[in-house]
Amino acid sequence: MYHREDDHTHAAQESASRSDSYRSFERDVLPLTADIRRVALRYTNNRHDAEDLVQETLLKAFKAFDGLAENSYYRAWLLTIMRYTWISDYRAAARRPSESLVANVADHESTIPARSARDDSASAEHQVLRHLMDDDVREAVLALSAEMRETVYLVAIEGMKHREAAEVMGISPSTVMSRMHRIRHVMRQRLADI
Repeated sequence: MYHREDDHTHAAQESASRSDSYRSFERDVLPLTADIRRVALRYTNNRHDAEDLVQETLLKAFKAFDGLAENSYYRAWLLTIMRYTWISDYRAAARRPSESLVANVADHESTIPARSARDDSASAEHQVLRHLMDDDVREAVLALSAEMRETVYLVAIEGMKHREAAEVMGISPSTVMSRMHRIRHVMRQRLADI
């Protein structure tokens, strides 16, 4: 038998649940915005694009928040969402033809290739490393593979635990530990001559 009161009770319970979820999101996730903004800037090398990436990440996180177990590693979870969002955006940008906002570009200027998202990523890496490391260390880190550089960035620069970095990169913690061991070995060899 259908009762109109059941609809009101159910609606009130849903509203209370959404309200609790929003408060939990505000309490547990929003304080991490500065952390993810810093990583977004590393990915994009552009404040506007970084802010867009942060907003898109937070929106996706909010939509998925109810399905997340309480006391999860929120920072690693957010960075994982951001990483996959950025990769998805990067792939979409790579498929789009480059557009120019300038109608009349001189012939010699039109032969200069447009910067791709991959170039922006490399520049962001260089920018972070330029501020944090001396030239020799920076060059040694930049000589590492992209996977190794990402591992160094998350563990050494962002200060993540191996477990958190593993979650962000979608690999096992033992793989992160193994990479860090190899990175230390390679860095010692490269910097031994200095």
